[in-house]
Amino acid sequence: MKKITRILGIGLLTFGLSLSTAFAQSPDKMSYQAVVRNASDALVTSTAVGMQISILQGSATGSAVYVETQSPTTNANGLVSLEIGTGTVVSGDFTTIDWANGTYFIKTETDPTTAGGTNYTITGTSQLLSVPYALHANVADSIVGGVSVTETDPTYTASEAANITTTDITNLSNLSGTNTGDQSISRTGTTVTLSNSGGTFTDSVNTYTAGSNITISASNVISATDTDTQLDSMGIANLGFITKDTDTQLDSTDIAGLGFITVDTDTQLDSTGVASLGFVAGAHTVDTDTQLDSTDIATMGFITSAGSGSTDKFYLGQDTLGGIVYYIYKDATGTQHGLIVNKNESTEQWQATGTLTNADRTEDGAYNTTQMTSSAAAIYVTSLGVDWYLPSIDELVLLYYNRFSANKALRAGGNTLLSSTGTYWSSTEYTTTDAFLFRFNNGHAGTYLKNTPLSVRAVRAF
Repeated sequence: MKKITRILGIGLLTFGLSLSTAFAQSPDKMSYQAVVRNASDALVTSTAVGMQISILQGSATGSAVYVETQSPTTNANGLVSLEIGTGTVVSGDFTTIDWANGTYFIKTETDPTTAGGTNYTITGTSQLLSVPYALHANVADSIVGGVSVTETDPTYTASEAANITTTDITNLSNLSGTNTGDQSISRTGTTVTLSNSGGTFTDSVNTYTAGSNITISASNVISATDTDTQLDSMGIANLGFITKDTDTQLDSTDIAGLGFITVDTDTQLDSTGVASLGFVAGAHTVDTDTQLDSTDIATMGFITSAGSGSTDKFYLGQDTLGGIVYYIYKDATGTQHGLIVNKNESTEQWQATGTLTNADRTEDGAYNTTQMTSSAAAIYVTSLGVDWYLPSIDELVLLYYNRFSANKALRAGGNTLLSSTGTYWSSTEYTTTDAFLFRFNNGHAGTYLKNTPLSVRAVRAF
């Protein structure tokens, strides 16, 4: 059942408008403030209200070129503050409004219900004055026409680089300071020949005249000739290894040759293989099974209980796993289970546009959260970590009735307390457009429109 708060009478709306603009970069939004009063002229304070803002062209009853909705909350003085251009767009595009094309008016419609609905009972219209048209200064960001500049690069003729020829570049590969272009290198099989057909060149030891050649063969470099193109056992042997292993795999023989004391010739790393590496398995014994089990873990030194034989590791109000334990129960085997509430919260929509997701479980928030497509609330809670989810309506009710332990621990840690006046989304869906919520101000569950921003607090199970 929905719970709807009604305000009798016709409200009185007063408002002020301010904009921030700059010639270099104008923001595509306008600041807006309004004071909301009820029929008795009393301020509507600290209340979420629904607002629809329209930009009208030409007159107070002109065509709407842009319409958006927002759900702000009044402060202690009945004042709401928002930025036009950042709400949920109903029609139009705020960034394409031609502010120089005639006069414009702002029309506001307000629904003062508790959660900010769309039953607009307060309306006000006012003409925009000259300040908003600073947005039109954006047209100065471009230059009409073009800029024609003729640039002439200087010509350098006095530089030595201007005198380098293609012949000079070719001769840079010569081995001597004389650029004769007569030296060449050739290879036939395993023989490399350096030829000098003309001129003279000098290395660090000798001077070579025309017709002098230097021949280098593989036999002059290594003790055996390796003619293939891969580095294999023959190639490695020629680098100076004592023995040659001619097969193509790294096996136990190769490993033994690297200096291991013993060789294990099977193909798996098992308990024997581990023992041969020097590990102590238990009380100097070898564990011969093939799985890592409790025995193996114990021999590694892990403690197998929470201390003194107790299996009760959690208690109410415990600060653990990134949150506070607020609910505990035991299963048929006596194992503890429970729920942990996150230390922080946010304000999000269940969905911006109503879409049926089948997140209909009342007791399983983890399942519901995986079903919540296009949900800002689900995106927020899952961003906290893989185990966090939006609580189901039943898990949220448990949080409300156990907030004594939760809030004591949250306060002690300097964290965000659970609200005593707020309304929290659950992950349990009601219809295409509505989902279940819980009001912490009066302890009542209900349903409301998914596109309403409400408090969101993540939980996790253990």
